Amino acid sequence: MWKNSFQNQKSFQEPDVQATFKTVSDEMRAALRDIAGARGPDDTVEALIVRAAKLLKDMSYSQVNKLWYGNASIVRAEHADEIRKARKAALRAKIARQKEEITMMQRKLDEWP
Repeated sequence: MWKNSFQNQKSFQEPDVQATFKTVSDEMRAALRDIAGARGPDDTVEALIVRAAKLLKDMSYSQVNKLWYGNASIVRAEHADEIRKARKAALRAKIARQKEEITMMQRKLDEWP
């Protein structure tokens, strides 16, 4: 009876751990895409991974590649923190570019007769 109880408890816990890992893994994948930026007409996925890896100082290309494709077996806390920080910086830069673009469009409208 004790053995069955332990097995039930173990099987109850494992999906939670797997679900948490999948959530963090999915978050990292999305963050890496934000860090890499928009894909240009001549960019390959490989180029985006390289771009993201260059922006992440404490991570190797191999680590970024595994996270990008969802093949990492673990996500280290310090890597997750670095990715989150880089994502915020990338999104702030994107917002600044978009604000500048809006300002330029507003100027064009204002100049229109």
